[in-house]
Amino acid sequence: MNQTEVNRIVDSGHMIFCFDIDGTLNKFTDNDLTKVKVRTEVVKLLRERFNRNDTICLYTGRPKSEKQKTSGLSGNRQRKS
Repeated sequence: MNQTEVNRIVDSGHMIFCFDIDGTLNKFTDNDLTKVKVRTEVVKLLRERFNRNDTICLYTGRPKSEKQKTSGLSGNRQRKS
């Protein structure tokens, strides 16, 4: 997302929310990504904001070595510009 896109969103009255996936949207123990528990209250808030046309940015600090293990675990829902 570049500055022009950020300005367009802010000028529209919408907000931009950024979430780290691990520890915010989910929780797990012992660094075992196969035993993830979703924090439903946070996901509910995220969905509400998305449905209000706010922009949601998700990011992670996971190493690339974990990508293959987790890339198919969730759906991909993007709003088209």
